[in-house]
Amino acid sequence: MPMQYNTALGFAFCGAGLVALVLRRGRSLLFIAGFLVLLGALTLIQYFFGINLGIDELLHEADITVKTSHPGRMSPNTALNFLLVGCALWLTHSNHALQQSAGIILTALMLGIAISAFVGYLANLEAAYGYLDLTRMAIHTAAGFIVIGVGLGLYASKASAESTHAWSAAAFILV
Repeated sequence: MPMQYNTALGFAFCGAGLVALVLRRGRSLLFIAGFLVLLGALTLIQYFFGINLGIDELLHEADITVKTSHPGRMSPNTALNFLLVGCALWLTHSNHALQQSAGIILTALMLGIAISAFVGYLANLEAAYGYLDLTRMAIHTAAGFIVIGVGLGLYASKASAESTHAWSAAAFILV
């Protein structure tokens, strides 16, 4: 299954967000995190309310129609993961241990969604990476979120001792 254009754009912003986080570029990071939250939230709003805001084909006319419910629209679990990554980037950037811990928990949640989709492909369980007749998460999208999640988790675990404990707690909760 191919990756939608907005998904690829979201991953470019995720990578830029990780770079901004490591380089401590606060304003850039907040812009990137805000974009990811907006991308994920607007896509979910389109699904929930059955409307078309025009963001799916804003950059490129959709020519990927394999297992898509709407031309150019990313899957709901992909949109949710972009929303979670945006929030996690913003929270992890904070100097407060509680906010960093919340960022780690959101990262763990995002990782759980990505890992379940990836394992769903391996086990041939379509319900793990797609719902009803809605667009499915592509396997390389799931793999990309795993990489982003591991990167965010490693950064956060080095950021403070509290983050390390929160990462362990989040992993325990997912298990």
